[in-house]
Amino acid sequence: EIDFVELLQFSKINTLDYYDYLNLGFRITAAAGSDVPWGSTIGEVRTFVYTGQIFNADTWFEGFKNGHTFVSNGPVLFLEADGNLPGSEIIQSQGSNSNIKIKALSHPSIGNIERVAIYNTDGLLAENLNPEKSDAVLIELNHKLNKSQWLAAVVYCDNGAVAHTTPVYYIIDGKPTWSAEKAPEIIEKQMELIHEIEEETKAKEVIDQGILDRLEMAKIFYRSILEETRK
Repeated sequence: EIDFVELLQFSKINTLDYYDYLNLGFRITAAAGSDVPWGSTIGEVRTFVYTGQIFNADTWFEGFKNGHTFVSNGPVLFLEADGNLPGSEIIQSQGSNSNIKIKALSHPSIGNIERVAIYNTDGLLAENLNPEKSDAVLIELNHKLNKSQWLAAVVYCDNGAVAHTTPVYYIIDGKPTWSAEKAPEIIEKQMELIHEIEEETKAKEVIDQGILDRLEMAKIFYRSILEETRK
């Protein structure tokens, strides 16, 4: 029921949970948020949306709905896969190739680029280091598609500035983008967390049955994913 997640907050990115859910087949748009007034300042981190030639509230929300975003607290990050923007679904067949282009932009007053990387369902796919401290770093990759997968780009600067795109989603021969190899471990971790919450809820003087019901629904849902990935 989640369309987007606040991936960048307090200048930190939590890719661990984000990649876990992508590896379970979820499609979640990357967004950023300043937790004002509880901390941070307005605009410290931002969600950038591709709107096309017309920039207004409607095109911004339409681009956001389609996942055409990257989040940043400084650097600019562009991702194209066969000419498609982040958030796009790309239909291909097994063994085909995809032309991926990544471009990161920054400068010393924002942060010198240290590393630009591409991640997918299997982990780190490619990276480009920047010892020369160039203001622009490119990655061009001809990626062979052997299975369905998600793919995203990230840039890290020497002062902690960072940017991350929403993934593109490759659908190969109609198969889902989850990782059958990683799903069991991810689901086991989620089940352990659910068990902890159940025990905490049951230990209270007044038990919230609604919480327990929703946790049971979550367990059923995770079990269904696990069964599907084993087929």
